[in-house]
Amino acid sequence: MSFKTIFKSKLFLSILIIVLSIPAFFFFLKPGNLYWNMHDDMQMVRQLQFEKCIKDGQIPCRWTPDLGFGYGYPLFNFYPPFPNIVGQVFRTFSFSFVQTVKFTAVTQFILAALFMYLLASSLFW
Repeated sequence: MSFKTIFKSKLFLSILIIVLSIPAFFFFLKPGNLYWNMHDDMQMVRQLQFEKCIKDGQIPCRWTPDLGFGYGYPLFNFYPPFPNIVGQVFRTFSFSFVQTVKFTAVTQFILAALFMYLLASSLFW
């Protein structure tokens, strides 16, 4: 196999995209780096409430029991549940909520890069 064939291989380009996207999420993975929250960031709370919904048997999860001043809130009618589903995979392996949010963000970086490559390759090649 020649170098040109290897370079045009989709597997090689996919791995190259993942390697090139490492600087975008390396900050999240550095040891000792805590989670930097923002003014409206509630990702850990949303993940906790999603986990409670799943444990209560709400599929699909719609009502969060602890939000809304303790009365409950239909959070997942307004926010998409897919990031929390991805985060629940990490929670299954007993990661903390901070680690879960970080790993979910890293997963989003990688998947966004790969799917943009697939879109661009289908449009331009």
